[in-house]
Amino acid sequence: MDGPLLVVFLRHSGCPFCRQTLSDLAQLKDRFATTGVRLVIVHQDTPERGAAWIAQYDLGNCEQISDPTAELYRQFDLIKTRWWNVAGPRVWWAGFKATLLEGHGIRRIVGDVKQLTGAFLIHRGQIVKSFRQAYSSDRPDYNAMVCEV
Repeated sequence: MDGPLLVVFLRHSGCPFCRQTLSDLAQLKDRFATTGVRLVIVHQDTPERGAAWIAQYDLGNCEQISDPTAELYRQFDLIKTRWWNVAGPRVWWAGFKATLLEGHGIRRIVGDVKQLTGAFLIHRGQIVKSFRQAYSSDRPDYNAMVCEV
């Protein structure tokens, strides 16, 4: 288990951007397998509900961490933000696209709505690439994060 880890944090189970993230990751599942990258998804839901939610995107076999107290979020310096950064004008178009055009919808909220997320590529005990949201609609290029592994 010395290979790289891609640790992806999600906001809350009702978040359309988190569902968009899961869809992005599902599309890259084969890429992760060929590069030896292990995917770890961190969420704030219960282990059972989180696993069911993640399995809807064919990612049920990835490692999952339930972190309802957001301790790991704090350890990775993922901040809580203002409402403006979560639901302000800057995120409206992306939210419309994710929710309606891409069909990710809005579901029941479990977790902290103001908690921002991130993604971290960890290799040999070091964070070699990182992404931290400034707005809830920000999304990294996961393919680019793992391309040099």
